[in-house]
Amino acid sequence: MEQYNKIGYSSSGITHVKNFIHESDLEILTPYLRSTYGFGNFYSDQIDSDIVKEMLVSYQAAAHVEVLSNYSEPYGIKMLEEPRRPAHLTKWDMLVGQSMPVHSDAETPSGLPAIAGGFYRYNITAIAYLTDEYLGGEIVFPEFDNLKIKPRAGDLLLFPSRYRHCIDNLVSGDRYTMPMFFGFDVEDSIDPELASPSIKEGKDPSDILFFE
Repeated sequence: MEQYNKIGYSSSGITHVKNFIHESDLEILTPYLRSTYGFGNFYSDQIDSDIVKEMLVSYQAAAHVEVLSNYSEPYGIKMLEEPRRPAHLTKWDMLVGQSMPVHSDAETPSGLPAIAGGFYRYNITAIAYLTDEYLGGEIVFPEFDNLKIKPRAGDLLLFPSRYRHCIDNLVSGDRYTMPMFFGFDVEDSIDPELASPSIKEGKDPSDILFFE
C-alpha cells in the first residue's frame, strides 16, 4: 500500500501510450489471433509462431520501460524487471454480448489484497490493444466519474492494478489485446502457500483472472 499511496487513487494514475505497437506488427499479430481456434488467454507455450513469441518478449520489455518512466521514476517506486504475469494474447471471440463486471486485478471486492492465487502481487496493469474495430468493449473506471476509454489499435494502457474497472458490453467485432502485469520490488511477507493457486480446486490463475 505504501507504493500505491505514492501514486494515489485518481485518473491521473492512468497512462495512455499511443502507437506503442508498430502497425507492421499489428498486421502479424491480429491475423494470427484471428486464425487461432478458441478464445481467452494465449500464453507463449500455447503459441506456435516464433515471430509472435518474439514480439511478446519485445513488447513486454518495451512495456517495462513505460512502467519505469511513468511510475518508477516519478514516484520513486522500485519495480521488478520480470513481470508477475508475462505478456500474452487475449481474444474475446465468443464473448460478444458479454461484459466484465467491476473488479480490481489485485484486490478482492472488499478492497483487501487478493492473496489467493497471488493476484495481490499484480501492481501495475499494462494492456496493449491489437484491434479497435469493435462496438462496445470499452474499459471503464467507475470511480473516476465513469471514465471510459477505447484505445486505438497499437496503443498501451497502464494503471495501478488496484484501480477498479470493468469492460462494457461487447456488442460486435474482434477485441484482441496483449495484457501483462508488473510488480513492485518490495519485501513480501505473505506465506507462499496462501498465495498459490488453489490446486485442490484445480484452478490456475489463468482460469481465475478476468480477460482484459
